[in-house]
Amino acid sequence: PEPDVLRADSMQAPYYGLPPLDAASITNAPVDSEQRASLLERRHGYELAICSTNALLNAGVPINRLPLELLVAIMTWAQVGYAEMGAPLEWLSLLLVCRYWFFVASSTPKLWYYLWAGPGLNFLRTGLARSKRTKIFVAVGHPGVVASALACIAPHAHRIQHLWLYNVPQADATL
Repeated sequence: PEPDVLRADSMQAPYYGLPPLDAASITNAPVDSEQRASLLERRHGYELAICSTNALLNAGVPINRLPLELLVAIMTWAQVGYAEMGAPLEWLSLLLVCRYWFFVASSTPKLWYYLWAGPGLNFLRTGLARSKRTKIFVAVGHPGVVASALACIAPHAHRIQHLWLYNVPQADATL
């Protein structure tokens, strides 16, 4: 009979290219909390090493080496395009391209000029912090957040270039 390659007795150390585990094997799984903690710590170390290696590999990819000015121009162009299509927040998907793009988009104040208060105010608060001293356009249109959104933007009133209130219930219109 052919040996089962997934069985511990047919594996040769190190398993899957890793050095053998001290005082543990696949057939004798750690039940001791100290052994388990040691394995979890070892796994965490490997995960950090993989993340670091991936970051270094990704740093050399050409899309991660675009000049800052060009990348900001691309993101600004995307903002305008999405706004014209009626989806002004879709440009935020560019933050997911890579760490470099996330860093550039998060730390460039002029990219955070359009702020929207939805059911939650997290995006508004984040945008107010990231926009620093730039002029802003604020849209508030979700019922129930008008008063809290206005309280949130009040300290930044001197920076507001446009304030758009829409879909405001009659009860909130008297604020």
